[in-house]
Amino acid sequence: MKISTRARYGLRFMIELAADYGRKPVYLKNIAGSQEIPEKYLGQIAISLKSAGLIDGFRGVHGGYILARPPSDINLKEIVSVLEGDLSLIECLRTPGSCQRASECVSREVWQKLGDVISETLEAITLETLAAKSREKLQKEVMYHI
Repeated sequence: MKISTRARYGLRFMIELAADYGRKPVYLKNIAGSQEIPEKYLGQIAISLKSAGLIDGFRGVHGGYILARPPSDINLKEIVSVLEGDLSLIECLRTPGSCQRASECVSREVWQKLGDVISETLEAITLETLAAKSREKLQKEVMYHI
C-alpha cells in the first residue's frame, strides 16, 4: 500500500486549516507556498475536500478556505478516504466476487486485519491532534533558533 501525493498534500492542507481554525479564511496561495505544493494541484485537492463537505471556500477579497467542521470532528480516515478512495488493501476485500478463492483464502484474513488496523488508526487521529503537534514543533523550532 502506498499513500499518494494527493493524500499527503491534502492532509498537509487540512492541518494548515486546522491550525488557523476560528480565524479568517486562508488563501490557497498562502498554503501552497508554505507547504511547497503546486497551487494548481492544491486547488484540485480543495475541490474534492469541498465536495465532501470537509472544507468551505469563499471568493473575493476576504475569501479563502476554512474547515467546515471543528478540527476535533474531522479524522484522518475521512480525509484519506476522500482523496484516495476505498481503503481496501486488496480487490477481493472490496468486491469478494472478484476472486474465486475469496471464501477459502486464509491470506485474505491477514489483509482484512491489516486494513482494519489502518482504518482504526486513521479514525482515531483528528486534525486537532495534528494541528497541536504542528504548533508544538513550530514553537520548538522558534525557541531553538533564538
